[in-house]
Amino acid sequence: MAPIPILDSIKAIEKLYDTGERPVLVACSDKNWYICKYMRSSTRAFKLASELIGAQFASVWKINSPKYAFVKIKQEHWGHVLTPRSLSGPALGYYFLEGVADITPSTSRYVTQKKRYAEIFHHLIQKYTSDSIWKLAEELKPHYNHCVNESCMLTDQIVDSIPQEWNIHKDVITEKLQQLFQREWVENVWSNFLICVNDNISHE
Repeated sequence: MAPIPILDSIKAIEKLYDTGERPVLVACSDKNWYICKYMRSSTRAFKLASELIGAQFASVWKINSPKYAFVKIKQEHWGHVLTPRSLSGPALGYYFLEGVADITPSTSRYVTQKKRYAEIFHHLIQKYTSDSIWKLAEELKPHYNHCVNESCMLTDQIVDSIPQEWNIHKDVITEKLQQLFQREWVENVWSNFLICVNDNISHE
């Protein structure tokens, strides 16, 4: 895996987002904007570590997602932003994509997030016949196994990329990831995927 870039903020924070982790929009030293999540206190930053691990697995699995970097937000650039934070470790920044919004309860007021995802999945799956869907599932299984195997080989490298300043016990994270990729769990995930497909196939 390629090294994760380390960037610096170059001007005052542009925006504070009114969502759970209170991310901020930051102009960085590569001349791009990043939405940054940061340490809210000096204690262990498990949420940041989880996000970083997820971002790296998405990259390994070739899932389209914004590029990411470690961002050092300078003290003087916080300006009027009054939110609990710790500057002892770098923030995790996601490249800002203009015109893109997450589907969250705050951006989808009239239906729950779970229901929205289910509706989208059901709409997509209705476009295919039952036979074509199962054929596609069979073709996906080798790719799924490949992603799992590659993830297992990269686990140590991914865990090592977690900044020391986030105060994470890396041996605990490694143990949890090893559990995640146990054969029984991997097969159960695939079985649940097939059950989900079967439950959503249109029989009309």
